[in-house]
Amino acid sequence: MNNQQAKLILQAYRLGGQDATDPLCQEALEIGCDGVISSGIEAPKLRGDLGGNFLIISPGIRPVENTLIDDQKRTVDVEQAFLNGADYIVIGRPIRKAPNPKAKAEEIQSRISRLFDGSRAGGQ
Repeated sequence: MNNQQAKLILQAYRLGGQDATDPLCQEALEIGCDGVISSGIEAPKLRGDLGGNFLIISPGIRPVENTLIDDQKRTVDVEQAFLNGADYIVIGRPIRKAPNPKAKAEEIQSRISRLFDGSRAGGQ
């Protein structure tokens, strides 16, 4: 990471998801970043405004039964993140805090597989 990229990351962190998302993402792409980390909520706008030639990684993925006391404010579920344009998702606490983390991870993987199997079948 070069100094310009580091400054951009710090600027994005300070703004925290405000209206500067598109300009910051555009600048990130212009200075050579391969993608951005963005809420699944902003992903469709980024795809629409900036196209598909970059990666979107969406953290803060939560199950439908999201709790109000969660520190993540702009969350989507597994399916919505991908439908909104995410290439990768980051899931932490819903797996780590599950009574059976392995089973929870397998359930989420199954949901992802069904989503992509269904989209392939529908597109053929």
